[in-house]
Parts: sequence; structure tokens; C-alpha cells
Amino acid sequence: MMDMQLRTMIKFNGYWMAISWGMVVVWWTSLMLDPEQSHGYVKAHNIRYGGIPAMIFGIIWILTCATLVFGIYKESLFLLCPFASMFLIEFCMVLCRDVYLMSSDHSIDETILFNLSAPNETSMPLLLFAVPNMAFSLLALMQIFRYRRNDNQDTTLIVTTKY
Repeated sequence: MMDMQLRTMIKFNGYWMAISWGMVVVWWTSLMLDPEQSHGYVKAHNIRYGGIPAMIFGIIWILTCATLVFGIYKESLFLLCPFASMFLIEFCMVLCRDVYLMSSDHSIDETILFNLSAPNETSMPLLLFAVPNMAFSLLALMQIFRYRRNDNQDTTLIVTTKY
């Protein structure tokens, strides 16, 4: 009984993650594409956050969020991979950008991950909550999809290799 409740809670967390992330991506991409926010010249380290790259990444994120919702519904390990891959690519891009800014005499206030000075910035929740939550939620989803319930016994789990 508890196994089924835990499984439902983990799947709900995955649905919540995909839907909320998709809504944030739509909102954030629309802000980045706002013509009134455009200043014409974009520095090379900020090129991902405006114009065509922002639109392309926004579309890819929306597709990966939809794939994650469908993957959770179908309980497919293969369909979890696009979201995990895109999250890892985006996180590495932000990390590389911040390391570049720190090494090229820019202010720490321009970074996303290392700017811990302002309490209302998004860096602290990103570092302490969002990244581990995404990682552990995806790992938990992978585990419950890897182990399927045996129909004959309520408490026994069997390993399947079907993806």
C-alpha cells in the first residue's frame, strides 16, 4: 500500500516539475523576446538570453517538458532523457558563463549562480533547492520506472528491462 502511495507522490512531483518548468520557460522566453527590453547590441556572454537563441532554447524546453509529461504518463525511461539532457546542458552553459565572467574581471553581481549577495535574487534557490530537486526527482522517476510491481504479490518488486 505504501509503495503505491510513494510511487504516486513521485509521479506527481514529476508532473509538477514538468508543468511548472514549462510555464516558467514560456514566461521567461516571452520576457527575453520582448522588443522593448532589447538594447540592440548583446554581449557575447549574454547571447543565449536574447533574440533567436532564446526562442530556440524556449521551443526546445517546451518540447522537452511535454516529452517529460508524456514519459511519466507512459512510464518510459527513454522519454525522461531529453529533459535530463536539456537541464544538464542549460546548467553547464550557465556555469561556464559564470566562470568566464568571474575569470574576466566582471563583477560577481553579473553572475547567476555565484551572486549570493542579494537576498531577492534567484541564485540561492537555484543552488540550494531547484538543482538538487530536479536531479533527485529524475532519479526517483527512473527508479520507479525501472522497478515495476509484480501483479501476483503486493510487496514484491521485479526488475524489467523494457524501456
